[in-house]
Amino acid sequence: MIGIEGIDSNLGTAIRTTVVLFMAWLMVFVTGKQKEIKAAAGVLLITAGTVLLAII
Repeated sequence: MIGIEGIDSNLGTAIRTTVVLFMAWLMVFVTGKQKEIKAAAGVLLITAGTVLLAII
């Protein structure tokens, strides 16, 4: 069996997702691409993410 015994699968998924999200934003800032995100696009991305979380 692959995985860590005693850890709920939902918790494992949440931890893994958090790490991936952190690493993705780290790469955005390391490469300096955050300057390319316009305010309107940023608001749209945050709104879409919030709506997606509300649906789940």
